[in-house]
Amino acid sequence: VSKLIGKDVFNLMLYSILEKDEWSLRTIEENYKILFNSSTRHSSIASRLATISVEYFKKIFLFISDKFLATPAKKKFLIIDSTTIQLSGKLLKIGVPCRETKQGRKNSIKCIVATDGEVAKLFNLHTEQEKSGDTTLFRDMILEHGRNSICVFDRGLQKRKTFKEFTEEDIHFVTRGNDNIRYKVLRKNEILRNRDVNSLEIIEDVIVNIAAKGTRFLSFEIRLIKAKDQKTNKTYVFLSN
Repeated sequence: VSKLIGKDVFNLMLYSILEKDEWSLRTIEENYKILFNSSTRHSSIASRLATISVEYFKKIFLFISDKFLATPAKKKFLIIDSTTIQLSGKLLKIGVPCRETKQGRKNSIKCIVATDGEVAKLFNLHTEQEKSGDTTLFRDMILEHGRNSICVFDRGLQKRKTFKEFTEEDIHFVTRGNDNIRYKVLRKNEILRNRDVNSLEIIEDVIVNIAAKGTRFLSFEIRLIKAKDQKTNKTYVFLSN
């Protein structure tokens, strides 16, 4: 363990992340042989990770962030996504109890990450069940930090009331809509045929009222764009204000 200095641990972890989408101590053990032409045990790596200071990784992150932030972004995006991390209750003392296994109970925490497309801007951890839904967490983060950006998020947030709230607060957003969305066309925008959108072909660009329950339509206007993937023929719906 003593020969695993901080620099080597960082390079080893970085290489392992880039080499495989999913990685573990076993994967790091294999990559150690590749990088350093030597061998170690995964238990030794675990022991070193348990003793290395979190401040070490924090300083690396802040150094890299400063380098990226030295160059202003061309466009101000706030791209928001979430993931749930589950760990054994023996390791993760906080969080939402999710299930019992033969090895014991597992707890989970919800992570909300916001980037500008290049570097992470915000990272929030949530450990309470009643506050772990994307609708609430995305809304809160966007209302607090998204006023000077174009906010991009997935279908985890689909509440029409929140779309209206963003519009009234002058917060711009782009999101995916459900394939079966119902709407009433108010105006049609000209489709720009020469715009490069990779493999997507824009087939509809309209200003609409989105349907509510029953036959009622919501009063606020929203832009709806439909695009077809020329490779798969799948149609995507995008909503924006």
